[in-house]
Amino acid sequence: MIAGLAACGLVMTYLLAVHTRAGQVLDTRAMLLTGRMLAGAHWTDALLTSITPTTVSLVIVLLGVLAFVAKGAAAAVAATLTAAGTVLAAIVLKALLDRPTLLDHAANSLPSGHVAAVAGVAAAVTLVTSPATRLFVALSGLTAVALTGVATLALRWHRPSDVIASVILAIGVAATTHLMATLRRAQAGCVRAAGEGHRVG
Repeated sequence: MIAGLAACGLVMTYLLAVHTRAGQVLDTRAMLLTGRMLAGAHWTDALLTSITPTTVSLVIVLLGVLAFVAKGAAAAVAATLTAAGTVLAAIVLKALLDRPTLLDHAANSLPSGHVAAVAGVAAAVTLVTSPATRLFVALSGLTAVALTGVATLALRWHRPSDVIASVILAIGVAATTHLMATLRRAQAGCVRAAGEGHRVG
């Protein structure tokens, strides 16, 4: 359900913001306005500079290890697939999607790789954390994603639609991972029940 809604949201964001002139105009104006408002803010460049393929890879590996130690192999796989899957999906989508020349000759920048990396890690941590701390973790992750998104706008690396698409993508990947894990647990439960019934019989 959530994965399907995320897919629909991603498609609508792309079509409205990229494939319409009004969408491109609003998107670009919002980016330029953010850039003017945060002109001279040094934290934006420092934040984005710290998000590199190396640091993202290290964080994903560390997250997988911590999830394995705390909750076992299933949690480690779910966390790793969510974080890495979001990053890889963003790379593929950016390469496949086009940007029609309705306003300028800029290349497609949807979704944002930087925001996707942060959102993917945030979604992964939220997915495997305990219910008692899930709200706090989700809000903390949302804050990190928001700061990263604002930084990309301030430096004019990305437009708002790129940021929104990255967040939706992370939600969709996390929901898909959760669904796969749920189905696998249900299947394993059916197999165990069948085995116990066979032994009893």
